[in-house]
Amino acid sequence: MDTAILVEDLYEKGKELIIALDKQGISVPTAFLMRISEEDYNWSLVLAMEGVKDNGSRQYYQKILSTIQENGIPLSLADIRVIDKDEETIRALQRMIHTGNTISRINFFGNYINGQRFPDSVIYRAS
Repeated sequence: MDTAILVEDLYEKGKELIIALDKQGISVPTAFLMRISEEDYNWSLVLAMEGVKDNGSRQYYQKILSTIQENGIPLSLADIRVIDKDEETIRALQRMIHTGNTISRINFFGNYINGQRFPDSVIYRAS
């Protein structure tokens, strides 16, 4: 299968998950697809959420899994990475891109933030 088709498929599934989380009142201020490595064409859905650093990620993954199952979203937790919204890379991204709470589609390839290369990404939102 063509890699562009695979990314498009993952993008749509990620969008469906973010919409479902929004409806449940689960805040995802920043979300994007991120290319995991330059060698492989593997992508991960990154959800930057509040409190991950303080509370640990387990409860967030449990909420996400529950949402996936309740809504029949064909995603695996292996496709998802939960991080704290206050990580420096996320804050740097938010300084460059502001989407508000809407879901966008911003191709963010080959960019540098504060002198460091940011992984190739497709951004849903950064707020």
